[in-house]
Amino acid sequence: MKLLQALIYEQQRKTAVEERDEKRRQQIGSGERSERIRTYNFPQDRVTEHRLGVTVWGVAGFMSGTDSLDNLLEQLSAHDLQENLTRLME
Repeated sequence: MKLLQALIYEQQRKTAVEERDEKRRQQIGSGERSERIRTYNFPQDRVTEHRLGVTVWGVAGFMSGTDSLDNLLEQLSAHDLQENLTRLME
């Protein structure tokens, strides 16, 4: 009986560890260059938001917090909300 309990406990522990590791991998990602979030290209005076596929012109204005930053943050918020809703629907 104790052997059976030990086997069940070990299986549950293994499952919990695998779930935790999977969640961690999803949050961290692979760390590869292809997982870019945003590029600040000063020579070309542009900011590219790779998650949305949006390019904003005027790096200095963007960095100082003009309307272009606010618009991008609103788009990111809407995009994040849509992804969360899609994930919940699955």
